[in-house]
Amino acid sequence: MSSHHLPEPESEYGYTLRQVKAIVGTELMPEFREHMMMRAHVLDGPDGEVFYPFDVLQFVERTSRRLP
Repeated sequence: MSSHHLPEPESEYGYTLRQVKAIVGTELMPEFREHMMMRAHVLDGPDGEVFYPFDVLQFVERTSRRLP
């Protein structure tokens, strides 16, 4: 998982929940949810939850630094 290889967001507001699950993986979703605690995100009609690119990028960079 590298911040340089993030796909383009599917929503005009950012990354859909489906995209975030694909980017961070199912095993890190609880940690991502904790990261997003008290942060803003968008409810965008058919896309459901949409997360701002800055927050997704920050999480990916933070968790990537922990990898060997």
